[in-house]
Amino acid sequence: YTAINNLLQRNTLKNFLSGERRQIGNVLLTGATGYLGIHILNELIESDAPNIYCLVRGKTIEAAEHRLNTMLYYYFNKSFAPLFGTRLHVVLGDVTSDLSLLNSHLSPLTSIDTVFNCAAIVKHFSEGTEIEDVNIGGAQRCVEYCIKTGARLIHISTASTRGIWTGEPKDDVFTE
Repeated sequence: YTAINNLLQRNTLKNFLSGERRQIGNVLLTGATGYLGIHILNELIESDAPNIYCLVRGKTIEAAEHRLNTMLYYYFNKSFAPLFGTRLHVVLGDVTSDLSLLNSHLSPLTSIDTVFNCAAIVKHFSEGTEIEDVNIGGAQRCVEYCIKTGARLIHISTASTRGIWTGEPKDDVFTE
């Protein structure tokens, strides 16, 4: 783990703030209908990302678009319908499938520059391997996709399950 640890040691706020700003480019967002993902999607809509592709589960593209638009309206109380099909694109699927199939949904001149992986199963118990399939396998597929395509990967998770306590604040440090 020495190489990984050396890389992670450079992953600091100081290095981030002193780094060069890079264009975000076309984005693939996983987990867009979850709490964290929908808020990141809203920020991406406000950003200079030319195209945002959201990987959404659904029986049909129409059902997936409706689900995403409903979540956007629920959290932000406005319709984002005019963005669908122009700047905001729904791609049927999830992170348990081969992400290289996404390229068939892109025009030949479009590529994904940045992947935001917010997909996660956040419940503590489930039947079978659902949690591992999404949380571990999904992250692996995102990494593989980014290696294959040259896209940057931003893997994000919430801290809600990292430890909750009552009483006096603790100085515990939680890391991944």
